Amino acid sequence: MLDYFYEPGCPECLRIKREILPDLAERYEGFYQLNRHDMGLVSNVVKLVTYQEALGVTKNSPVSMFVDHSRALCGIEAIRSGPFAFLDESIEARMMPDWKPPKPIEWDTSRGVDRARQRAGRFTVPAVIAAGSSTA
Repeated sequence: MLDYFYEPGCPECLRIKREILPDLAERYEGFYQLNRHDMGLVSNVVKLVTYQEALGVTKNSPVSMFVDHSRALCGIEAIRSGPFAFLDESIEARMMPDWKPPKPIEWDTSRGVDRARQRAGRFTVPAVIAAGSSTA
């Protein structure tokens, strides 16, 4: 499973959409699920902050991708190389008889908005600043 956090119109996000997502779809069709999270929605900002905190991510990038709730890829360079190797490993692991699904990262929207506000000063994503004044 891939959780992809992006901003519409972001140059790096457009490159991911054009260059990486088609390759993922071609190579792994039927073997992965892509969840797209538009950072224009406060609930998605909360999800991103929760992922970052759970995985110890301190780098803020305009685009991020998380593989199986356990691996963070922040920025275009990491996303260019990371998901392919991680998906290969993930698919291989699923073939093992003792495989267990990855534990999802749980978020709490009411607490998450406060956490997003606290981190807003460290973010490069303009949507986080908007999250402090709205609730979607």
